[in-house]
Amino acid sequence: MMRISAAALWVGAAHAQVQTSAPAAALSGVVLSVRDGSAVEGAKMHAVAGIKGSVKDVTKGGAAVEGATVTYTYVGLRAGKSGEVKSDQNGEFEIFPLAPGDYSLSVAADRYKERDNILRSVVSGQTTVIELKMRKKTTIFQALGRMYGGNGVLVLLFSIAAVALIFTLTASWLIRKAEKQS
Repeated sequence: MMRISAAALWVGAAHAQVQTSAPAAALSGVVLSVRDGSAVEGAKMHAVAGIKGSVKDVTKGGAAVEGATVTYTYVGLRAGKSGEVKSDQNGEFEIFPLAPGDYSLSVAADRYKERDNILRSVVSGQTTVIELKMRKKTTIFQALGRMYGGNGVLVLLFSIAAVALIFTLTASWLIRKAEKQS
């Protein structure tokens, strides 16, 4: 991705999309005016930096998480620039253009534990690639099921019933005691 600072058309080829793990890529071409097709002298091109990645479910062997909200906040000198994007059906997302600097990411999705304070640096002209891994939220029924096997729900129901019985008996005893005293 690149921006051109004049009303012009860039003709040429990018040799590679730049990523943080790759060396800088070379660009070659000519910037042409959209009005008359002539070469634009002194045109400035800026390589756009950004973050792209995927959101995966660690409990399902890396299955894509569709519709996850990825929030980003710039944490440099101009702290406060922020925004959010959603992951697509393949769990992929892109955040472009971004100013170079450090960003704090968080990711949230229905039925998943939220993750936050994921720090990443963005370098001018490069794409930072990240894989965000999420784990499903554990309900009390799932936790009891792991602790007590298939009887987890029964243990919960009997526990609630026992507490209710103790509460009822205690309340009844207190009422009878109050009646005797009056």
